[in-house]
Amino acid sequence: MKAVILAAGKGERMMPLTQGRAKPLLPIANKPLLQHHLENIEGVVDEAIIIVGYGKEQVMDHFGGSFGKIAISYVEQKEQKGTGHAVLQAKEKLSGKFMLIYGDDLYAKEDIHAMASHDNAILGSPTQEAWRFGIIDSDSGKLKGIKEKPKDVKEGLAVTGVYTIDSKVLGEDVPVSPRGEMEFTDMLTSFAQHTPVDVVKAEKYWLPVGMPWDLLDANKEKLAEMVPRVEGEVSEKATLEGPVTVEKGAVVMEGAVVQGPAIIGEGSVIGPNCFVRPHTSIGRNCRVGNASDVKNSILMDNAKVPHQNYVGDSVLGENVNLAAGTKIANLRFDGKSVSSVIRGKKVDTRHRKCGAFIGDNAQTGANVTINPGIKIGANSFVWAGVTVKEDVPSGKVLLADGSIRDNKATSK
Repeated sequence: MKAVILAAGKGERMMPLTQGRAKPLLPIANKPLLQHHLENIEGVVDEAIIIVGYGKEQVMDHFGGSFGKIAISYVEQKEQKGTGHAVLQAKEKLSGKFMLIYGDDLYAKEDIHAMASHDNAILGSPTQEAWRFGIIDSDSGKLKGIKEKPKDVKEGLAVTGVYTIDSKVLGEDVPVSPRGEMEFTDMLTSFAQHTPVDVVKAEKYWLPVGMPWDLLDANKEKLAEMVPRVEGEVSEKATLEGPVTVEKGAVVMEGAVVQGPAIIGEGSVIGPNCFVRPHTSIGRNCRVGNASDVKNSILMDNAKVPHQNYVGDSVLGENVNLAAGTKIANLRFDGKSVSSVIRGKKVDTRHRKCGAFIGDNAQTGANVTINPGIKIGANSFVWAGVTVKEDVPSGKVLLADGSIRDNKATSK
């Protein structure tokens, strides 16, 4: 059986983390999001057809032509015209049953394998927030239709974006949706009118990864599944508590405390006298130094938190450097959930604790404070002593007086 993985989107809601980076390469537990999908389908399929678009060269260069025993081929979706349009790009490569996986979300391997035993099926996940998702309408375990974000019901089975289906579904003639796109769910609903489609309930988890803070939820789940190993150097005066992975070439110095589940990437240096708390992924060649505290966060490769820093519930892009005394606030005074700005609109993260999301190559001066939910763009700089109260655009400098100018160092 073949699998089709949709991985063509630009990931605009993930900005600034996807500026210059394909969304399928965003790290979760030190592995790209797309790699988790490939690991899930091992033993189920013999070929994966990856639909690529934005950042296609990055994806193709990273994964090449195979993953384990799975052959990989690529098809480009040049225009983003919906999920149905994306799958149709692979039509000539498909015959008989195939598995379709939306690449934006995270699924449990057990649920993926359960889907493989069905000829035609849709995977649904229980939700108490039906208004947020497409909800499966079924009868005696068979698909009848899909209600898009219904306001009249509270709970149901949400459409997760995993299907096993006969390739004949791609011959369904469906109209363009009100969004101006061709939706795979419309194809599926039409197909289900004449061919039974089983409704399968996810027994483990389904984690949408559409917003920057969703990476933290996914990271937490994947770290919990990790089998810990210690291949790097750990000082006798350091402390590892719980499941902690220290990859080859990493160093945990004296006085450092690392509480699992956590992972320290190859070549990273932790310590001395610092604290890495649970649900933290530290990439390759990172630095967490003296008196720094990192909790429930993702540090991408070469990120530096070297001197008296606090990083909580945050994601730091590659080559980010926090100067001495930089602190990321992650909790509102009133205890309410943190808001963040997405595409110019304030969005409720639905997280009581939520820190900052900082793009590649950004830097701070000494003693900077960053408010909850803030995004700092790639190649930006924050002046010493500033409290960052609003998002900083990419390639800009936030000055001590609160004004913003171009970062000339990155514009050359």
